[in-house]
Amino acid sequence: MFIVGICVIYGIKLATQWYIRRRERDKVEVYRMVERIIELLVNHQKNTSAGKQPFLAVNHIRDQLIPPPDRARESYLYCCISSCVNVIPGS
Repeated sequence: MFIVGICVIYGIKLATQWYIRRRERDKVEVYRMVERIIELLVNHQKNTSAGKQPFLAVNHIRDQLIPPPDRARESYLYCCISSCVNVIPGS
């Protein structure tokens, strides 16, 4: 009984450590992707000719940031980012 208790406690410890590492990795990925979004928007605004309104569609940003094979895996991160970053001017 004592050994089973130790195994359960050790399993909980491993699960907690895995969860904390995953949260940190996701946080770093979100920050990295936000930086890439900002860089993409700044470059697009610099390259926009006079008289045109500098804007990018949200789907276009996603298509440029995440390659098609990775979209299913990174859809969670992109959903987190799109809910946090407001890319529509005037909103």
